[in-house]
Amino acid sequence: MCAVPLECISPPGSLRAVVFAIPRGGRYPEDATAVGEQCLADDAVPAAQPVLTRGRIVREFQRLAWPASRLLTQPPDGTTLVNLPTILRTTNTGASRRVVTLLGQQVTIEARPDRYVWQHGDGTSQTTTSPGHPYPRAGYRDVTHTYARAARGVRLSVDTVYVGRYRVGNGAWVPIDQPRTIAGPPTVLQVRTATPHLTGGDRR
Repeated sequence: MCAVPLECISPPGSLRAVVFAIPRGGRYPEDATAVGEQCLADDAVPAAQPVLTRGRIVREFQRLAWPASRLLTQPPDGTTLVNLPTILRTTNTGASRRVVTLLGQQVTIEARPDRYVWQHGDGTSQTTTSPGHPYPRAGYRDVTHTYARAARGVRLSVDTVYVGRYRVGNGAWVPIDQPRTIAGPPTVLQVRTATPHLTGGDRR
C-alpha cells in the first residue's frame, strides 16, 4: 500500500514493512498498534510475532490460584440454635500478589477481595462487601443468618469475588475489569432447638 517503499539491504531486494498488532475482535486500522518493522522479500511469509497484550494478562489473572476464604461461625464449635442469629465471618481480607513471566516480561498481578457471597446451606445466600466481625467486636452483627428449622450437617461456605490489577515491570498499575470468583471450602454446622428450663426460684 506504499507508493514509494523502502528497500532493505538484507535480504537483498526485500522491502521494509511495518508490523501491526490487532487485538482479537479488533479492526484495522482503528485498533491497530505498530509493534515493529520487518524486511520482507516478495516470496517471504512474515512470522507471527507474539505480543504481550492486556487479554493475555487477564487470562493469567483468571488462571492463577487465589486464596479460598474459610467461613467461621459464632456460636463456636459448629453448633447454633434455631431462631438465633448466627454470626458469619472470614479472615481473608488482604490483597494477594503473584509475579509471573509472560513473553519474557515480568508481570505483577494483584487480586483483592471485593465482595463475599455467603452460602448458608439451607438454599439461601447473601452478598456483602464486609468480611464479617467476631463477637463482641464492633460491627459483629453486620453478617449473620438465622435458621428457621433444626438440621444436621448443614454445609455452608463463602465465595470470594476478587478484583484485580497488574503492572508490567515497574510500570503503572492497570485495573482488570473481569472479576474472579473463588469458592470457599464447606463448614459443617449443626442447627438445634433449645428447650427452656426453670432454674432456682422460690420452692414454697
